[in-house]
Amino acid sequence: MLITSKDNLKIKELKELISSKKMRINSGSFVIEGIRIFAEAVRENADIKSVFVTETALNKYAEVFKSLRHDNFYVIADELSKKVTDEKSPQGIFAVVNNLDKELTMGINFERVLVLNNIQDPGNIGTLLRTADALGVKKVILCENCCELYNTKVIRSTMGSIFRLNISVVKCFETVVKYLKANNITTYAAVVDKQAQSIENITFDSKCAAVIGNEGNGLSDEHTALCDSKITISMKGNAESLNASVAAAIILWEMTK
Repeated sequence: MLITSKDNLKIKELKELISSKKMRINSGSFVIEGIRIFAEAVRENADIKSVFVTETALNKYAEVFKSLRHDNFYVIADELSKKVTDEKSPQGIFAVVNNLDKELTMGINFERVLVLNNIQDPGNIGTLLRTADALGVKKVILCENCCELYNTKVIRSTMGSIFRLNISVVKCFETVVKYLKANNITTYAAVVDKQAQSIENITFDSKCAAVIGNEGNGLSDEHTALCDSKITISMKGNAESLNASVAAAIILWEMTK
């Protein structure tokens, strides 16, 4: 089916899903854009609801689409591509995917967990998810008003890693800590505190979780106190702290090495 009008109902819904958090919440779905992340979604058997491809993209990436069979597959005119997204150079490939996040389930055997507490920057969230995937940390929990998981900037920044992770979104940090303790997972709060243990000197427990706080304020004292241990990255230079995603990468490396 070829769609040529920006007033087409399907195109209007696609555009709104990309731009509106409320629409994403109500529909229980989100949009991915571009060939790389689309190929990852197909490879990881994501629950794809519909696919929109420009005529040019369909020809350019014919190998990707030739074996794809989908009831809701739409070819759209090239000029519509820039009308539905804020990407400066869209590749002309869009897919609507059902939400991926999962409820916390007791008894799942995750040895390494990343907990994100009130991380606000979508680029940081995406980078953190990609880092977790790269280092083999399969469970990630977002809590305490983290940036929306399905924000388009988050999805782009993950570069497809979002489809390989077990992710939960939980409102209350205390609920998360109780879940981790019940599963015998030791919690390590990342803090800027000279009195905390340096990660250089820690032998992490076999089942453990790194807790990363807000970019500007870190973890609150209340939430830090709920964790089993306080850890820090000793600064060798003059900077007092690191970007949240950089700090998390260093801590996860130490946890998984």
